[in-house]
Amino acid sequence: MTCWQAGIRSRFGRLDASVNNAAGGGPLMREAADGAAIVKMSSTAGEQGVAGLSGYVASKFGIGGLTRVAALDYAAYGIRVNAIAPGPILTGRLAAAGEAVQTGASAAVPLRRVGRVEEIAAAALWLCSGASSFVTGTVRAVDGGRLAGTLRSRSPRDPPAGHRLKRTNAWSGPALQGSPSGNR
Repeated sequence: MTCWQAGIRSRFGRLDASVNNAAGGGPLMREAADGAAIVKMSSTAGEQGVAGLSGYVASKFGIGGLTRVAALDYAAYGIRVNAIAPGPILTGRLAAAGEAVQTGASAAVPLRRVGRVEEIAAAALWLCSGASSFVTGTVRAVDGGRLAGTLRSRSPRDPPAGHRLKRTNAWSGPALQGSPSGNR
């Protein structure tokens, strides 16, 4: 047992959840009741390569593999292991990079914005909660749709900027807000 594990045991008795912990929480978590969870932080770069970032991408791909193997190794103890792959998130680093960089990052995201730190925290809380009790061995993208695919260039047939599709009801399909007929 390491010093940090002994400290946790003496102060709290057991470890029920661990976020961004490489693997050291597993042995101590074996003593927790079913429902313990480990959540690792990865990146969308670990799911889709990024030119010029070979070391970073390789480390994030590694987290995905480690997550899946740890999920198998700890499943018999009732410990779930998952990872979160954030897309562009407005951290201090992205904020310091300036508005032009933030705009560029937003342009690559289907939801057309960067994510917030609170959205990553909410995903981690969900993965640590009983609501995700049957989820293990996954890398969950929290990326505004970034890994869903590539956005195409705008077409003259696209709705004007600022208009969004809304569902009018389950049977009629989407209608364009602000269009004269409300239908497409």
